[in-house]
Amino acid sequence: MMAIGHRPGTLDRKMSTPSRMTHESRTTPGRRKAGRPLLWLALAAVVAPAAQAYEFRPTESEWATWPAYCKARYATTRIGRGGGYGGAMSEAEIQKWQQVTGGGWLYLHHTCAGIVHLQRAKLEPTDSGRQFELNRAVNEHRLSLEHTPSTDPFYAEILVQMGLTYREARNYGGAIEQFDKAIKAHPKTGGAYVGKAMVQRDQGKLDAALETLKVGNAATEGKSSEVHHFTAVLLMQQKRYEEAREHARQAYALGYPLPGLRNNLARAGYPL
Repeated sequence: MMAIGHRPGTLDRKMSTPSRMTHESRTTPGRRKAGRPLLWLALAAVVAPAAQAYEFRPTESEWATWPAYCKARYATTRIGRGGGYGGAMSEAEIQKWQQVTGGGWLYLHHTCAGIVHLQRAKLEPTDSGRQFELNRAVNEHRLSLEHTPSTDPFYAEILVQMGLTYREARNYGGAIEQFDKAIKAHPKTGGAYVGKAMVQRDQGKLDAALETLKVGNAATEGKSSEVHHFTAVLLMQQKRYEEAREHARQAYALGYPLPGLRNNLARAGYPL
């Protein structure tokens, strides 16, 4: 396994979400008992071999919410072309994302499947169903990591997705390890700082989370809309509204698309 840190056996422990990450609220579905940890299935028996045919099929709604790079890669796969997605992306768009993802392009569709499996896990009504989907997500990301050079910028994005999966499983130590690996490999990956801060917030460590975001803001030279957005969210939780408004302004100036933060600030009496 290449530079992932977690071997199959290390997931067999008790555990406790995106990118675009949902920062504004985190709720535990009522169907799961509060505080009940998930017991992971042994992954060694279910890791798909690299040679196994790729048979993943997204629903129409899952396709619609996929990042553009996932649509571009899936449109070039055998199953994507056979499922009617072959013409869904222009050749220019496909070439653009092939250049952006670099050495990770060949196995990128596995990470994209992992993103969907994570979202499916959040909707599963049973613990066994959640475990199944989360295991699938981990396996898909692991396969991508094995075949993506650590020097490739997209390597860090895969680690972020892996970290988000561990977070959803409440394996906070595993999640932070993935985010730290992403930061070490590619320090300008804003999503890695946000993911780590999300875990720290889950653990009730708001000051530590804000410090992580401060470091991330410096590393990204103030150009990460996600870092500014989540900083504003946490500052609002501490009722530091004026500071939150300033970070929110920067987040939206950089293109952050979701309106929740803007609306929450307005309701608090601090419109942008």
